[in-house]
Amino acid sequence: MGGAAVWLETDSRFCILRLRSALHSHLTTSASLTDLSPLDVDALVTTSLQHLHVFRPSSSASLLATLLSIPDYLFSPHRHSSAARALTSLIISNISAFVYQDRLDADESPHSPGSNAFVQRYRDLVAALRRVQAIFSCTVVAGNVAFAPLLPGPLGLTVRSHLPAVWSAFCPLKVLVMREVTPKFGPGISAEEAAREAPARRDVVQRKKFRGWVDAWGSETWEAGVKSALEALEGNGEFGFRIDGEGLQVGEYDNER
Repeated sequence: MGGAAVWLETDSRFCILRLRSALHSHLTTSASLTDLSPLDVDALVTTSLQHLHVFRPSSSASLLATLLSIPDYLFSPHRHSSAARALTSLIISNISAFVYQDRLDADESPHSPGSNAFVQRYRDLVAALRRVQAIFSCTVVAGNVAFAPLLPGPLGLTVRSHLPAVWSAFCPLKVLVMREVTPKFGPGISAEEAAREAPARRDVVQRKKFRGWVDAWGSETWEAGVKSALEALEGNGEFGFRIDGEGLQVGEYDNER
């Protein structure tokens, strides 16, 4: 029996239609599933999405309340059809979605200094996530945004986290993803030259190529063997992917550069 997943949508970017399209593309192109008919694929995608539970917290307090309510919700068979399934993944779309409001609220808090109140919010979130993991043994994946510039690191580029250390200790393994930058037109280029280059540049932009790699900042906290295994991979595990009308194409970046 398959599992269930929880998606905590904090930044209003989640699109169920886009996810359905990506799942459909993956299933129709997977070498191990080539015997599925189009009707089988449609049925599998529909069934799978029935076990994806999307919540839309509007603040850190709302996010915390949602995390605390997840066990009771998932164990309620009269509320959904996933009660008999294991929770395999809990995904937070952007853990920094409320960071500015959190800092403002902490600075205005009459009960404790701003930095302490801000850190306490993340202590509470981490405690709630550990509780969910202890109950369901699920994987937690949290998206984030980088506010600091990229810096040279032990295994490639790295970025300093803007979140409290309690969060970095909870999520020590980070994968950085960035979109491939399309170079600007060179200085002094003529209008005719720009017009000739425009179609090729437009094609590069439309391909939406990305690269990803593991951020080794804080690797001293990794479990034994993780860093050495990463160093043994070609390019220290760097990978590429592309998003287009056919869905997510992993490896396209490496094949074309």
